[in-house]
Amino acid sequence: MQAELAALVAELSAKERAEGAGHAESVALRARIAELEARLSSAEPVDPTSGVRDVVRFGARVTMRAPDGAERTIRIVGVDEANAGEGRVAFVAPVARALLGRHVREIAVIKTPRGEEEVEVVSVAFDAE
Repeated sequence: MQAELAALVAELSAKERAEGAGHAESVALRARIAELEARLSSAEPVDPTSGVRDVVRFGARVTMRAPDGAERTIRIVGVDEANAGEGRVAFVAPVARALLGRHVREIAVIKTPRGEEEVEVVSVAFDAE
């Protein structure tokens, strides 16, 4: 978020020099900058090296196994970072809520539109992206 904020501030400065302060894009940039500043002011860094390493928490990369043996890996992230196509799932999503607090080898029950699905937590990692 800090890198995005710095890039937006630089972009806004360049746009205002080129086009003036009232341009619609400048207004949108100011709004996004304010949003990021607010989020950063209340953010609490989490040290992934502290605590139990086999428990699913925010920021974890989790590999789970379905009863048919198929494995899937996701990373539990913030809402603004979520991108299902890239395997980044928001912590408020049903799959993430079902996994949070589970240990390796535990079964989690995920509620889906098709019904409940059981998955086994195969591994939990807290690597940097």
